[in-house]
Amino acid sequence: MTRISLFLTLFVCLTAGCSKNTAWRPPLDGGHHIGGNEASMFAFGRTPDPGQSIVLYFPFGINSSTSHSHNPISRSFDYSGTITQSGDGPSLTYAISSEDPQILTLDGVRYDLSEGMVFRFDEDMSIQQYPFAGLAPSREYLDELSAYFTDSEDPEPTDDGTPQD
Repeated sequence: MTRISLFLTLFVCLTAGCSKNTAWRPPLDGGHHIGGNEASMFAFGRTPDPGQSIVLYFPFGINSSTSHSHNPISRSFDYSGTITQSGDGPSLTYAISSEDPQILTLDGVRYDLSEGMVFRFDEDMSIQQYPFAGLAPSREYLDELSAYFTDSEDPEPTDDGTPQD
């Protein structure tokens, strides 16, 4: 019986990939849509460090549809989707992949994430990139961003990425 179990384990490992390959996770989580009619965020937390999130902030409600995939064998991922302003408003597309994980594409425009990972959208879906990383996606962080963008005409980030009053 032991030889059969050993053979089956070896067979599965060779045909399906050993556990070291299947334990791999993409560097970004699957994404979070947080908010309501007043403000929303769509964010990707970084798997090893969720405090370094990619955050799309909207001062209005949104709907989102996603097409996300990842492959632990090839260690690749491809996240894309559409975000639409609630109530038949304008929409935008987004994409990020393992091909170049430092580039986020929004409506066909490539943004280098080394220049900032927080993006603010106006009602016409115009985009402004901010030179700091987002914090872990949460309702509390959405509230902080809302206050930050509402209270400041030309917001300045703090060194740790949190909005300053």
